[in-house]
Amino acid sequence: MKILEYCDHPNIQKCHGEIRWSSQSVGIMLEQTKGNLQVLLLGKQDVCWDERLQIAKGIADALSHLHSKSIVRNAIRTENVALSETKEVKLTDFRFARVINNRSPSMESLNRKQKDLKPDFYSEPELQHSQYLTTKVNIGPWMDVYSYAMVLYELITRKQIYEGEKTPCIFDIVGNSKRPSLDPVNKILESLKSQDYEVCKFLKIIMERCWQPEPEKRPTMSEGDYFLQPFRKTLLLH
Repeated sequence: MKILEYCDHPNIQKCHGEIRWSSQSVGIMLEQTKGNLQVLLLGKQDVCWDERLQIAKGIADALSHLHSKSIVRNAIRTENVALSETKEVKLTDFRFARVINNRSPSMESLNRKQKDLKPDFYSEPELQHSQYLTTKVNIGPWMDVYSYAMVLYELITRKQIYEGEKTPCIFDIVGNSKRPSLDPVNKILESLKSQDYEVCKFLKIIMERCWQPEPEKRPTMSEGDYFLQPFRKTLLLH
């Protein structure tokens, strides 16, 4: 939880202290939230497209701030995105976060206390592949960008990634650039009109840019936030 001391941002849940026993610690969170994004999307509550855009921007804002502090969040999933009553994003669970580009003893000590990330389908392909390699994969912001694309997919479709599909093997994802099917996204687009269509189409464009197989071709989170900001302002004027 120590890493949260460097993360003062409205879209990042604040930690106001720790309770420790033995080698374990639990953070004290005093901000009130109303469930998380996974529960919202898999439930039956209506979520309008402007709210989805607001959530997408909140996550991008939080990640952009973390990256500006040389912090990689790692393991971003919809269940780690807490929401307030007004659906304001509060990014939570920093057990796997790492400070990069800082070799000071204090930062090295902080990183050693963080939990090791076990690769899954939300993880960058290179990290997933690393479990079969003897070399380590460099940790960088591009890892969060890829995971952000997976969150956008679930935000658009209200389905979990690869739901209803044959579970891909790791070599399909890394070698053949396998991604969740775009069929559900395209079907949703076909059913939408005017403003809602434009929001969904825009989120799809950002999603596809963020899950590029080559890390250097993915946008930075500050670029994603840059594109989201004026688009949302335009919608709110209508």
